[in-house]
Amino acid sequence: MRRLVPALLFALASPAFAAAPMQPGLWETTTTIQIPGVKIDIPPVVARQCFTAAQLKETEHPLPASPGCTITDSKHSGEITRWQMQCKMENSVMNASGEIHYSAQSYQGSARFSDSSGKKTETVVHRYSAKRLGTCP
Repeated sequence: MRRLVPALLFALASPAFAAAPMQPGLWETTTTIQIPGVKIDIPPVVARQCFTAAQLKETEHPLPASPGCTITDSKHSGEITRWQMQCKMENSVMNASGEIHYSAQSYQGSARFSDSSGKKTETVVHRYSAKRLGTCP
């Protein structure tokens, strides 16, 4: 469970993922976190982030920076972005894969973070739901 903390921090950092179909503006993202096989209620994480047209044009997925994490593969097709990520931590390596479906005013998707460096594989699942609130303040 301790090794899964970086995955939880990834959700808290700023879980917004952008792609070409998104409109610039203020976005609110709700992330729900589940740990399969663990009966614990983790409250949803709600974050707001402003995306400018320049930011959205610069990259198809401005993923939040997370210490020790690197995007290893990313594919954008139409309104869907899929990615693979690897996070190197003190004593382990966590792998993640995810998929986001975009529209101009909303997106939804999920990511699965797995750490198999211990005796058993530990997994955290994030589910993302976002909506555009309007222009940036």
